[in-house]
Amino acid sequence: MRVLPAGSMNLPHRDYWLAPERRPQTVDWISGQVAWLGCINVLFLAGIYWLTLQANHLNPVHLPLNLFLAFVAVFLMAMTLWVFRFYRHFAKR
Repeated sequence: MRVLPAGSMNLPHRDYWLAPERRPQTVDWISGQVAWLGCINVLFLAGIYWLTLQANHLNPVHLPLNLFLAFVAVFLMAMTLWVFRFYRHFAKR
């Protein structure tokens, strides 16, 4: 992101946030948010992997639907909060 031209980034108020005096802080903030996004995804996939392992221990093999839906619901809530925080940060000037 540090070497991308400002025109290739799609941000609200892009000209303000990617002005030369604010660009380093903006790129650092986005990098931190992308790291959190990665953590959310890794936790979700680890949870689904664990559910798959648990399902294979059952006879007959089946995925516990209530736990699967709980994992999906938590993942969707975390993603919604992440997106809300991202947009809220860039909506202000």
